[in-house]
Amino acid sequence: MRVEKPGYIGGAAGPTDRNHFRRIAKIVAKEGAIITTHDTPDVDGLGGAYALKRHLEKPGAPVDIVTGRTTHLTDPLVERLGMALKGWRDISASDARPLIVVDTGTPSLLTGCKKTDVLAVIDHHLVNNPPLEARMKIVRKAVAGCQIIASLIPAEAIDPEMALALAVGIAGDSEKLNDVDKDTLPLFERLAAICGEDKKTLDLLAYPPLGAHDLKVILDEMRYIRTEIYRDRLIAIGESCLENPAIMASMLRDMNVSVTAILCEVGSGQTADENVYKVSYRVRNQDAGQGVYASDIARETSRKCGMPENMLGGGHRDKAGAVVRGTYDRLVQIILETAKEAMDRALGQKV
Repeated sequence: MRVEKPGYIGGAAGPTDRNHFRRIAKIVAKEGAIITTHDTPDVDGLGGAYALKRHLEKPGAPVDIVTGRTTHLTDPLVERLGMALKGWRDISASDARPLIVVDTGTPSLLTGCKKTDVLAVIDHHLVNNPPLEARMKIVRKAVAGCQIIASLIPAEAIDPEMALALAVGIAGDSEKLNDVDKDTLPLFERLAAICGEDKKTLDLLAYPPLGAHDLKVILDEMRYIRTEIYRDRLIAIGESCLENPAIMASMLRDMNVSVTAILCEVGSGQTADENVYKVSYRVRNQDAGQGVYASDIARETSRKCGMPENMLGGGHRDKAGAVVRGTYDRLVQIILETAKEAMDRALGQKV
């Protein structure tokens, strides 16, 4: 295994990143911190936040994990670790603790966040749109945010619970290690050894199975589905009242839908006939492998909806998120148009 220097287990972070992280740790040791991640967080965001909390929190300097709404798909990991999560309603407006943002650098994916002074962003998404402003940034290309966080914390400080959280986060964002780089597998194996769990157990925490009741609830919440075939590929767009529209988006992708966009209404728009929606995008793996990227569709959709530059969406090549505003019918048309343009760019000129 490649170990960059004694005391670390390798991964995506370098010496400069670790110097920044030591500065962050000194500040948090005195002032405490609030750690947050993107809306309806996944196991990568929560796993990274949990490991950071355990490492950074000191007596008299409390650290809280504060999130938007969570989905039951992360419940197995949260329950296994006894993870304490708070909502922004639980944080006083006078709370002066610095903010650390993990697994995103996109402002529009921090709905409900009350703080504007960001101490640090730790992220693996290399966004092209104007990112979240912060005093310090540790942003490296990696399969998962947990891959970066695992390589920032000294190896001797990673206990079994932290290792489990980080390994599950890596399994979650790498599709059970199906999408990895040269650093992912050795780092995952080291974390699995520290926590004493096998890959099957970690995969189940990252991807808990959906029972019949879960599937019924998800399908019953689906509304206004619109499908279209383009270039022999299926595009599906719909609305859901689920707390996490990503559940439905992932289900449709797994049913061989090439591009999926699921909208969830989260607020009122600027006029009486429009609303604000959170959108979860998914692109089938084989289409993403050909250059049809969910992150590109998310950002371009945001632009066409007139969202400000600091509110553009983003994410991975196969999954992304955005917040947009407009009428539902207009948004469907914009997403369809943008998905087709992405296919044309990746697959050749329009047929």
